[in-house]
Amino acid sequence: MVPPPPTAPQALPPATEGQYVKADVGVGQKGSSLQPGFLTTPVYVYFRSKEHMAFRIQVPQALQLFEAEHGRKPQSHEEFWREIIEKNNIQLPRLPPGHRYVYDPQRGELMVEVPAGSPPP
Repeated sequence: MVPPPPTAPQALPPATEGQYVKADVGVGQKGSSLQPGFLTTPVYVYFRSKEHMAFRIQVPQALQLFEAEHGRKPQSHEEFWREIIEKNNIQLPRLPPGHRYVYDPQRGELMVEVPAGSPPP
């Protein structure tokens, strides 16, 4: 099978309501409201370690494999979601209400759109 000819990556659309931040440890909703304490600190660390696995190990490794196979990074959010997230069965953390994942093809990174008025994660 011959791959389709490469096209220029699509630009990241302007944030509809707020700004974009890199998807990294700390953007997930679970455990974000926990205060340090004897019982809550281990739970907080558990949720953050799951985010660490997704954002710093699974997604970068899947992107490297995709780039090695295709000679390029995914060129759209849809291609990223289908080829990186779904094919590799990556479980991304649930985001706070109003936030959403957006892939930036120019930077080759997964971003989080943060609504206006919400503090960045």
